[in-house]
Amino acid sequence: MRSSYHLLNVRGIPIRVHLTFLWFPLWAAFIWSARTDSMLRGAIFGIIAALLLFLCVTLHELGHALMAQRFGITVEDITLLPFGGLARLRTIPREPKKELAIAVAGPLVNVVIFFLLAFVAGYVYRNETTITPEYLMDELDRGDARAMLIYLMLANIILVLFNLLPAFPLDGGRVLRALLALKLPWKTATRIAAGAGLAFAAIFVIGAVASRDFFLALIGLIVGYGAWQERLMAEAQPTEKWVPKDPSPIPTAPDLRTTVERAMTAPPPAVSIMQRVREVADLAPAASIAGALPVMDRDGYVAGTLPAMRLAEALRERPDAPVLELMRRTFPIARPDEPLAEQWYKTTAEDQHYVVVLKDDGRLAGWLTRADISNGIRTGQGTTPTPDGNAWHELDREFV
Repeated sequence: MRSSYHLLNVRGIPIRVHLTFLWFPLWAAFIWSARTDSMLRGAIFGIIAALLLFLCVTLHELGHALMAQRFGITVEDITLLPFGGLARLRTIPREPKKELAIAVAGPLVNVVIFFLLAFVAGYVYRNETTITPEYLMDELDRGDARAMLIYLMLANIILVLFNLLPAFPLDGGRVLRALLALKLPWKTATRIAAGAGLAFAAIFVIGAVASRDFFLALIGLIVGYGAWQERLMAEAQPTEKWVPKDPSPIPTAPDLRTTVERAMTAPPPAVSIMQRVREVADLAPAASIAGALPVMDRDGYVAGTLPAMRLAEALRERPDAPVLELMRRTFPIARPDEPLAEQWYKTTAEDQHYVVVLKDDGRLAGWLTRADISNGIRTGQGTTPTPDGNAWHELDREFV
């Protein structure tokens, strides 16, 4: 995501924090400063509590990511957002048991954290004879180290319970789909799980309206949108059933109808790494349709991409800026023989709604937009790339 900033790598997985995340510690500081008897101590407690909470969220997402890596699935990155974390996997496993394992790995991490904290709490409160919920709430309002212990215990339990709701795309929804897919076709299982997600989203929104809770309504909308998107993606997939656990290797000819090669189009006009923004102004419409322009180095290899949004902004404010300063150095790529259905998840990042198709020697082979991927999956054959450099924009016109 363009507004995300890299923090560190864990086993090759980039962990990023989105710019909008910054408001969460500030909001927590405001809430806790009013809850404790000392505003300053409460504000500090709120900031630390928010950061530790998102450490738990990061560990939760790492649980998913590391389990996915165990099955040979590439993890693009983990991004921390105000309402939780997002682990982006390059592919979703088609075997129910693998998806089940990946889905439960995250909540299990929070269960382990809870028991570790509970062990510490048992030592801290070893001399207390009676511990009631009211006592714990009073302790929580103190805003000290013991309150932090209770807060993190409650937070991890809430994370487990919320994520295990059978509402797609939450972990519980994926567990539900995996269990259903043991007996039902994958699309049918996805429809049921997505329907459960939409139902829970409606419950959240109705409850939010009744209680005038803005955040609950926002969570409901996020869950509902995710469930609907997952259902649309499932409908677009060409495979009707899950792949068996140990399929017998049957040699078959490659199905070109569902490969990148059959759906990709000729790339948009390329720009040079040595050019300035004003020199490529006439290519702005092409960039708008394709999502970006390929930026070539002196040897004719793709050095980066120039997103349409960056180009439009620079034309207004920095027309003399070099393309080198504005281009993205990391961008989604694919090979012509890769499955087309796996490319959609590469287009979910902000201002990266495209995939650059490269030959085995690293040269530019073609271009994929969301329209190309969607049309290719829907028709089962896509379109054959054409050498005409102006033909690509006709295929994307419906998405302009």
